Amino acid sequence: MKEISLDEGLLVLQKDIGHMRDTTPLITVAIAGGSASGKSHLARLLCEMYNGHASHLPLDDYYLNESERPEHLGDNYDHPACFDFPLLAEHLHLLKAGKSIEKPIYHYTGKREGYELFFPQPLIVLEGLYSLHESLLSRLDLKIFIEAPEKVRLERRLLRDIHERGKSFEGTKRRWIRTVEPMYQRYVLPQKKYAQFILLNSH
Repeated sequence: MKEISLDEGLLVLQKDIGHMRDTTPLITVAIAGGSASGKSHLARLLCEMYNGHASHLPLDDYYLNESERPEHLGDNYDHPACFDFPLLAEHLHLLKAGKSIEKPIYHYTGKREGYELFFPQPLIVLEGLYSLHESLLSRLDLKIFIEAPEKVRLERRLLRDIHERGKSFEGTKRRWIRTVEPMYQRYVLPQKKYAQFILLNSH
């Protein structure tokens, strides 16, 4: 397990992926970490590096519909029980076998909007809170955990939710304290032990 900066990590990952492409027809890279830690940013950078040969697979698309989520969770969307891991594990298996999948499309308002065809590419970048979930590990080639200080993650989350999603400062801060950070400490952070690389993203 290596702890390196995000910038250094990009270079190391590029090198490792380059070596793996000689022997692995389809490489699955998984990026896990807390909310607003930089997961999506890293996924986009990796896909841009292999433009035309890489696809971004967001874990968020595997959120269960509101009607399927355990009732006792209420408005807690950061609990692992909110995600359809059996479907995702099956989809990763199919992609590794060179087959296309019908990927769910999820909207952050809480509804599954439909499905779209998702084709296998030489590089698949899975990204989300629980991308290193135990049920997925056997289907992953490179496992990454992004770590960022809580202060940095909260500032980014406030900016995103207020400016992109029209949420209030008070509501976002309250959700962070009640569910986001407790779920990070209890469920997200322990995935760190499965990572081959821990990327530090402190700014």
